[in-house]
Amino acid sequence: MIKVFETTKISTNPDEIKASQIYTGVIVQGETIRAEDETLEEWSNFRNTNCIVDELIECNIDDKIIVSYGGDDLATTELSIDSIVLTTDYETLTEKRADEIKIGDNLVDANFYDNYNKRDSDIELYAVFIQNVEHVTGKFKGYEIHLSESDSQWYGIYADNLFCKNLI
Repeated sequence: MIKVFETTKISTNPDEIKASQIYTGVIVQGETIRAEDETLEEWSNFRNTNCIVDELIECNIDDKIIVSYGGDDLATTELSIDSIVLTTDYETLTEKRADEIKIGDNLVDANFYDNYNKRDSDIELYAVFIQNVEHVTGKFKGYEIHLSESDSQWYGIYADNLFCKNLI
């Protein structure tokens, strides 16, 4: 299950769809770890794939973290405080709760993750450099996205192009 706000854009490869427009059966871009290896140490066991939305449940989300990144035109992403994202130091990937994100963190997006897994030394890696973090309190309309079960364990999907872990 992944909690997202109603305006969050979910990657459907090559496009995206707002969370409020998702319905059961929509295919979204996701990452999975093979069921026989449930450790997070072996990144080569991850693969980029598509997953099916099994259920979408309306909910209220307490508080949100707004992260800003980009160049002259700052882009923003809203995350529930218990969302888990991937950060990088360009050598390793680390899971971090949204409420632990700080200015200067490098968040993993879809392009970084795909290129990181290729392990090609000729590819330059660019992560999302966080320039501002704001914690906003309150209740906000959102959704719990439940992914279909399969032979593999779902690791996460891309929300506003940032990796968000599936909270099983």
